[in-house]
Amino acid sequence: MNQDRKRLLSFIAIFLFTLLVITATWLGLKFLDDLKITEIFVSFIVNLIGIFVGAGLAYWFALNQFEIQSKNLEKKALSDKVFELYDEFNSSGMLRIRSEAGKLTRQHPNTPAREMYKTEGGEKSLSIWVLARFYEKLWITIDNQKIDISYVPDFFGETFYWWYIVYFKENLLLYEMQMCTRVGKLKDWFDDNVSNEVVERWTKRATESKSKRLERYFLG
Repeated sequence: MNQDRKRLLSFIAIFLFTLLVITATWLGLKFLDDLKITEIFVSFIVNLIGIFVGAGLAYWFALNQFEIQSKNLEKKALSDKVFELYDEFNSSGMLRIRSEAGKLTRQHPNTPAREMYKTEGGEKSLSIWVLARFYEKLWITIDNQKIDISYVPDFFGETFYWWYIVYFKENLLLYEMQMCTRVGKLKDWFDDNVSNEVVERWTKRATESKSKRLERYFLG
């Protein structure tokens, strides 16, 4: 028996059952007095209202539960993203890149990123650009609300400020590149979302580190 025939037979069965109920109800009402009919009618209306109220409450509860589940899933996705970026930032590959970038910028604390490319070559200077691209990606996820921002200052703030002051500000952000603009916006975001006390502590640490680097560089 194909699907269309099953549907047709189901429709006929429902129609016949409905017709039978209506006929039986009509015949039953013919033998009842007006008072009894009124009582049945009122009872029917009350039951109908109860059905609609119950259905409405069930729908509201189901919708509310769906919204709660959706919010929980969305919150988990945002939380997962920040931990994903944190794991990436502290992966063996990124730690190696950060180490290479640190060594390179100690040797050339006043050399802009593109000049570094000319003097040290693309392979050596690549670490700086990879690190900057990571911070660009971090800003994009924040700007598009794809991350739980409550974790961002603790996970990335201090290290970002260190790199921003020690190298990015004077040697990378001078270029008219979208990436540089985004790194600058990430700095603005931290300024707006972290307490002044914390920002001052981060800034002091980075400034002292930069001064020591420059002192060692000029003293040879």
